[in-house]
Amino acid sequence: MKETTNKIWIGWLAFLFIVVHFSFIIIYAFPATISHSKLKAFATPYVEPIFAQTWGMFAPCPTVNSTIEIKFYFENDSTEWDNPVTDAANRHSYLRGSHHGEIVLAASNLYYWLSLDLNMLNVTIGDDFPTDRMAEFYDGYSYYKIQNFIRGNGWYLYDSKVESALIRFYLEDVVSGEEGMITLPKFYLN
Repeated sequence: MKETTNKIWIGWLAFLFIVVHFSFIIIYAFPATISHSKLKAFATPYVEPIFAQTWGMFAPCPTVNSTIEIKFYFENDSTEWDNPVTDAANRHSYLRGSHHGEIVLAASNLYYWLSLDLNMLNVTIGDDFPTDRMAEFYDGYSYYKIQNFIRGNGWYLYDSKVESALIRFYLEDVVSGEEGMITLPKFYLN
């Protein structure tokens, strides 16, 4: 009989722990408009040391804002410098489930891969691209990604095959405030 009573008490304690645990998690996770600040202050010391997750856990916060501009060259025509992502970014703001978000993400990721190559080449914001080190750039992470980005945007925006293109990145380091532009050598897509 005593063993059964102990199991019942352990079961009730486990149930109570689960109810309190999930209550604290829910109170902590709710927005301030739903969860009372005094309840949140009570739940925070329980949740934050172990259970809190920030977005930094999934990916580091970007420290450089980048804007891409491309000048497309077609067989008989060319364009002015244009940001191929502007339209997609605007449409993504109200069409969240569409493919426009993927285009914006591709542009953002493109700078990430380029930054790895620029670090390898010891190029910082505002430096000229070292054309004497093109072989290293071709073997890097970003060359083919940039080539595919140019080719895809040429078809998407102009419904034409791109023969070649110039691409430049406007960069702003949000930590140091340093700004600059880097123009890559011409990409030939034949």
